[in-house]
Amino acid sequence: MTIQLYYNLGDHNSTCAWYQVARQTGIGKDVNSGEVIDLSEFDTKDTRE
Repeated sequence: MTIQLYYNLGDHNSTCAWYQVARQTGIGKDVNSGEVIDLSEFDTKDTRE
């Protein structure tokens, strides 16, 4: 899956980062730097009320 982080500046969005992450493992990389990221350590429980 692809994840985009961005700032909403009102009249447009400014992209901060793009990530490619495997849904099964939560492990991926920063598309621009190649740095590995690991989202598997985060709790995925839905906390919305």
